[in-house]
Amino acid sequence: MEEKNKQSYMASYIKSLASIESEIDSFREQKKELRKDYVSSGWLTKEEIKFAHKALSLIKGDVDIDVLRQAYMEIEKTLGRNI
Repeated sequence: MEEKNKQSYMASYIKSLASIESEIDSFREQKKELRKDYVSSGWLTKEEIKFAHKALSLIKGDVDIDVLRQAYMEIEKTLGRNI
């Protein structure tokens, strides 16, 4: 591929990537505002929101909660909570 074409593709890619990252930043700000609104309205505490995020991660990861719970209980029994 010609160097000129490669530079053109690189510039195009960078412009597209910058546009996408700008949109992502906008969504991050929306997430912050959502969290802030729920806390300031008294609907959820910061800790409850943290647990909601963890639950969403588990759901997205298709984690078997029974297997996770069993592993957690075994680790806690063996190591305790003072890790």
